[in-house]
Amino acid sequence: MLSHSIKVELPEKEYRRLLAIARRRKRTVKALVKEAVEQAYLNPPITAEELMRLPAFGIWKDDPRTDEEILNDLGGNWSNFPLEEPEIG
Repeated sequence: MLSHSIKVELPEKEYRRLLAIARRRKRTVKALVKEAVEQAYLNPPITAEELMRLPAFGIWKDDPRTDEEILNDLGGNWSNFPLEEPEIG
């Protein structure tokens, strides 16, 4: 097994946050960071598009419609919804 060491400098406030979390979980900061990195590799973040396709949303991954078509079918005409906030003034 290959092992590498990486040195990272954190502001004291961030280190104290990590230390508090590590103590609550009865771990060292090093073990907490190692666990977080391992979890990030094993479970990469899900994108919004992937999230929309989960069965829990009632939308299946093999649905041939585009995301815009799905949103329009779900709750109104999303394609006419403004993407930018209107300027006030």
